[in-house]
Amino acid sequence: MNNGCICCTVRGDLIHILSRLMYRRDKFDRILIETTGMANLLSEANEERAANDPEWFS
Repeated sequence: MNNGCICCTVRGDLIHILSRLMYRRDKFDRILIETTGMANLLSEANEERAANDPEWFS
């Protein structure tokens, strides 16, 4: 993934990459995303979960 803000600039790239990694789940125990501290990762995680699990917010 190239430079950019995960909250806006590269959000689509991040979601695409995480979605692809989900299908390879057996190869990963964790995914570490290092940020500058300005990103709202809870929001990012919730959006990714909601995109893949429609009942997440119900």
